[in-house]
Amino acid sequence: HHLYCIYCSLLKFMGVVALNIFNDKIYIFGDDDRQRALFSLFLEKGFNTAISSNCFSGENKKIKYSHCFNESKSFSGTDFLVFPIPVKKEMIDNIFPFAYKNNYLIGGLFDKELIDFCKYYGINYYDLYKSKTFVTNNAKITAEGAVFNAMHSSKITISGSKCLVIGYGNCGKKICSLLKCMKACIYVVENDMKSKSFHTQDLCLRTKCHNALFYENINDIKSIHKFDFIFNTAPSKVLTHNILEKLSKNTTIIDIASAPGGTDFDYCKKHGITAKLCPGIPGTYAPKSAAHIIFNEIVNLKREG
Repeated sequence: HHLYCIYCSLLKFMGVVALNIFNDKIYIFGDDDRQRALFSLFLEKGFNTAISSNCFSGENKKIKYSHCFNESKSFSGTDFLVFPIPVKKEMIDNIFPFAYKNNYLIGGLFDKELIDFCKYYGINYYDLYKSKTFVTNNAKITAEGAVFNAMHSSKITISGSKCLVIGYGNCGKKICSLLKCMKACIYVVENDMKSKSFHTQDLCLRTKCHNALFYENINDIKSIHKFDFIFNTAPSKVLTHNILEKLSKNTTIIDIASAPGGTDFDYCKKHGITAKLCPGIPGTYAPKSAAHIIFNEIVNLKREG
């Protein structure tokens, strides 16, 4: 281990390791695939890093360190504390007072209680979802994972199918673009439209799918039983029993909204409708790619000061 540290120091002196631009410690919390992949990536690049896979129990027994990480100072000297997504105040209750004013709490979708906590104690925090680059790249992985789940759950192809996408935010747009590439017929429900013509034009420009149609309300769709796939990105309950009862038994629903999703899954199970809740797709579908996105955000955060 000591030889490894000497070797890293020598390479830095020679200017060989360009990516290791800072000596801050990186402490990663959580035990999902993305967090483990992120730890491996920092380790591979020669950063001082550690991961706690049992951090939320208050025991902190399962901890792995990089070769150069000083175990005796791991809790007090950590500069970047990287949490799973989403981050809630209750997640750090057992970790504070590891957080100091010179630390950065990094995660995504911070809840209000955690933000107020950080502001009160003067703790730096960085919500990844405030970064357009992160949101865009994360949405690409989410769209790919959503379509993958749809293909895996259905007995028909995406090509030539009729697909309904509920919500036209970052993920909804990426799903539409991917479905277009697979030559599906695309329909969108977006109830927050400033101008239907503007959004229709936007979808056509992005997907070049001129038979795509917009609906302001899912109840406006009279032939909803003809859809082969429905992708829900809306966090509110939109696929209720009065909608689901109109669907074909062959319809496949992929719900990527945060749990509990926007679908009445009990109804689907009772009536034999294939419906799958898929929150946190980047961390489950492509953890290594998702970890690279977070890695780049942290490096850029340090570069920008």
